[in-house]
Amino acid sequence: MDYLYVPMMDYGKERRKLIKDWFTEHPEGQYCVNTKYRPQVKEDPDLKKLVRVGFLKQIRLHTSRFHARSFLVKK
Repeated sequence: MDYLYVPMMDYGKERRKLIKDWFTEHPEGQYCVNTKYRPQVKEDPDLKKLVRVGFLKQIRLHTSRFHARSFLVKK
């Protein structure tokens, strides 16, 4: 399983392109969101736009019996 790492970049077209290119190259990849030290989808305009246009979808996976995490995956 591959996980996306987005370097510190300004929001905008270049950052969205980097994210889209990565998910195109790694269709089974995941991007962990909405946890401590990770991007919050509600506060990240690039991630919100990619989810809204239907390129990505947000899923919640159980990592243990009592704990779950949110991930972005390619739709």
